[in-house]
Amino acid sequence: MRFNDAIFGAVLLLAGIAIAWAAAGQPPMPGQAFGAGSFPLVIGVALAVTALPLILSGLRRRSPALSLGDWARSPRCWRDLALTLAAPAVYILAADHVGFVPTAFAILLVLAATLGARLATATVFAAVMAVGLYLGFAQGLRVPLPRGWLGLLLG
Repeated sequence: MRFNDAIFGAVLLLAGIAIAWAAAGQPPMPGQAFGAGSFPLVIGVALAVTALPLILSGLRRRSPALSLGDWARSPRCWRDLALTLAAPAVYILAADHVGFVPTAFAILLVLAATLGARLATATVFAAVMAVGLYLGFAQGLRVPLPRGWLGLLLG
């Protein structure tokens, strides 16, 4: 799938303007000429300025707004994309009730199996990753992760 450069440039231009506008509202630090908005302001302006050549290039080429590659015509690719986008939504809806480890295990198992791993391999992968992520974030980095009903059972 390929977007015309003019469309992508317009999106970048709008993003740059929005970032620069939001950054311009940040007050400077006391006694300084710059503040929290200085770097985002530079990034926003840079995005807007670099978007202009993209827009001009896209308008000169007169290519279609969107052209689909062969892969975009495959139902399997759209299913994989839908699953990948649905995974965070499932996590948001389920993690507080079920807990991090079971939710991560289920999501990883479905994704790995759907993307082609054998069920045994996908199960081992999901279990190791779910527990590893829990240990890394909850124990190592002290990020509070939802315990859900598993936390109630284990105390």
